[in-house]
Amino acid sequence: MESKTKIIVDEGRIRRLVERNFGSQVVVDTITPLDNGMMNSVYLLSFRETVRGCKEMVLKLSFGKDADVLSYEAQIMRAEVEVYQKLERKDIPIPKLICYDFSQRIIECDCFFTSKIDGVLWGEVQKEIGLDNLERLKKELGRYNAVIHSVKNDCFGYIKEDRAWCFDTWSGAFGFMMDKIMEDGRKRGYDLPYESIRQTLNGYKDVLDEVKEPRLVDFDLWAGNVLLRKEEGEYRISGIIDFERAYFGDPYADFIASFGIYEDIETESAFIDGYSEEAGSKLEISYNDRMRMKLYRIYMDLLLAIETYRFDDTYRKHVLENIKIELLQLLNSLNENLKCHCSVPK
Repeated sequence: MESKTKIIVDEGRIRRLVERNFGSQVVVDTITPLDNGMMNSVYLLSFRETVRGCKEMVLKLSFGKDADVLSYEAQIMRAEVEVYQKLERKDIPIPKLICYDFSQRIIECDCFFTSKIDGVLWGEVQKEIGLDNLERLKKELGRYNAVIHSVKNDCFGYIKEDRAWCFDTWSGAFGFMMDKIMEDGRKRGYDLPYESIRQTLNGYKDVLDEVKEPRLVDFDLWAGNVLLRKEEGEYRISGIIDFERAYFGDPYADFIASFGIYEDIETESAFIDGYSEEAGSKLEISYNDRMRMKLYRIYMDLLLAIETYRFDDTYRKHVLENIKIELLQLLNSLNENLKCHCSVPK
C-alpha cells in the first residue's frame, strides 16, 4: 500500500547496505519489493551463495529521519528489533533476526535483515480454510499469543530509550499513550471527541491499575501479520511478523487487535484453550477486563484514524467515517457503566 512514510531506495544503495553488513564477497542476485506493509519499505533479497545460513533474506527499511510520523512511531524499528531479541528463544515461529543497522550511513533510516519465512498471509487464504482447520489455527495462535505475553518488563509503556515513555503504573502509561496520539490528531486537524475520551479515561484509572505486571503486547496480531503454510492439506501457522506496535502493558489489549481472525475473544473457545494450555492457567475475562478492552479499542481506533494522514483521500474518508461511529458507541457504553457504578471488580 502506498504511504507517505515509505522510503524509496534504489538497488545500488541496497547492494551497498548488504556489503556494509555482510562483506564485499556477498553477491545479491535479486531484489524484490514487497508491497504489503502500510508504513515501511520491505524487500526480499536472494543471494548467489548462502549468507549466514540464508539464501534469501527480508530487508525492512524504516522511514527517513525527516518523515512526518506519529509520536509513538519515533525510532519504532528499534523497538521491533528488541522484541525479536526478547522472543528469540521462545517457542514461537518468528523470523530470525540476522542483523540490524541503525547507523543510517548508506540509507538515511534504520533497517534490519531477517530470515524469510515461507507462507501466505492468513487474510489472503481466509476463504479457503475449513471450519475444523480454522479452529486448530486459532488454538495454535492462542498458544503463541500466550508466549508473547510471557515476556515481562520492569515498567509499562512503549519500548523506547526515552524514559518519559516508561511508567510504574498502567494507568500512567496508558494515559500518556492516549494523550500523545490525541495530540497527534489535533496537530493534523482531525475532528475527533478528544475531551470526551480524556474524561472517560479519567473515570477508569482504578480499573486500569488492576493490571499490576507489565507484559509484552503485540497489538498488531491480525490476519495481515500471520503467515500460514499448507501441510498435508491443512494450514498451519508458519510465522508471525511485524512487532512495530508492541509495548508493555495489559496483555488483554491484544484481544481487540485481531482483525480478520476473530471479533469477540469470549466466544473463541479454541483460542482460549490454546492460550490457557500455554499460560498454565485458564484465560478468563472479567467485567473490568471488558471495560479495559473497550478503552484499548478506543486507543486502536485513534491510531487507525490519525495515521490515515499518510494515505490517499479515499482510504482516509472510509476509515474516518467508520471509526467516528465506533468511538461514540464505545464512549456511550463506558460512560453508562460509570453512571451506574458497575466498574466494581468481579
